[in-house]
Amino acid sequence: MGEVELEDVTKVYRGGVEAVSSLDLDVPDGSFFVLLGPSGCGKTTMLRMVAGLDGVTKGTIRIAGRDVTGDSPRDRDVAMVFQNYALYPHMTAYENIAFGPLARRTKKDDVDRMVRQAARILEIDNVLDKRPRSLSGGQRQRVALGRAIVRQPQVFLMDEPLSNIDAKLRAGMRGELIRIQRAVGVTTLYVTHDQVEAMTLGDHVAVMRDGVLQQVGRPSELYDEPANLFVAGFIGTPPMNLVEATLTRDDGVPTFAFGTHRLGIDDRVFERHPRLRVYEGLPVVVGIRPDDLEDAAFAPTAPADARISANVERVDTIGRDLHVHFDIGAPVVDMPDAGEGDFGADDDGPAFALGSANRFVARIDERTPVREGDRLELVVNTARLHVFDLVSGEAIG
Repeated sequence: MGEVELEDVTKVYRGGVEAVSSLDLDVPDGSFFVLLGPSGCGKTTMLRMVAGLDGVTKGTIRIAGRDVTGDSPRDRDVAMVFQNYALYPHMTAYENIAFGPLARRTKKDDVDRMVRQAARILEIDNVLDKRPRSLSGGQRQRVALGRAIVRQPQVFLMDEPLSNIDAKLRAGMRGELIRIQRAVGVTTLYVTHDQVEAMTLGDHVAVMRDGVLQQVGRPSELYDEPANLFVAGFIGTPPMNLVEATLTRDDGVPTFAFGTHRLGIDDRVFERHPRLRVYEGLPVVVGIRPDDLEDAAFAPTAPADARISANVERVDTIGRDLHVHFDIGAPVVDMPDAGEGDFGADDDGPAFALGSANRFVARIDERTPVREGDRLELVVNTARLHVFDLVSGEAIG
């Protein structure tokens, strides 16, 4: 059993800086659990508290049901993989992997069996006699993983282990990490600022901002049902388009109005946001994923109240997709940077200011013959609109 539980965990540094605030989290046994957030959000501090490298100001940490809050790192039965590999340069890959068991006076025959078994899982059998300087970045990272595997811990703790690897190798290593974790079956707590990495690797993902947990869920849940504006804007590439709109009625039909645009509201939006009806006549934030915008030429039967027209400002070709940037003709919602405070209004108004830019982005089919300066008609999937309270930033409903 390698379940990790954090109950009301808080970390305050000297000077009163609160790095982690009243965090409650349950990491299921055997899962690949990802902590995601921008730099300075508290995710690495949380990982270090689980490892015992940083003390806890308040709260309780349990591993496999045992309270380890006051235990030293060596007594927690965890293994940590760092961003910089932390290999001994004068030792071979074999010696690096074997170092921990040998230091614990494990029999040499058992150590040899453990090292070679880990090397087979990691597919580094052929480099065991080489020193780190002779290995590629990916091989060094596998050696670091091998050193963690032979400890046979209850929990792996990984602090951005792929960030020093080039982009092509990093994409391949994601798949390898999943394969390795499934092979050994050890609960894995993985820290990253890369949302693509998080969505690819995680069984569950916890999003953090300014030391506060924003949402926990499966990757698809974070994408389809973001709990607030921060998660909505942080998850997704390109990020969600967010615009202030007013819920009105046109001839009795509920509509979102922003700029010169009027979007009819599909009944499924009200099913997902049951409290939305009480916002009639009030401003809200409407979110539209770039994937939910389509060239109207490929949707000729779409109703008029699902269409918007826009002036194209830029077109980016990304493989078989076109990322079309356009002027929506209404102020978009400015996402605050990390470190600018929590959600919610202060005495001066909402936490999310209206931006000076009016730019949206649509991810559309490469067959669309569009260039900068063109007028483009787009169809919005109005069943997949997201709606947030303008003041609190929370999803309505």
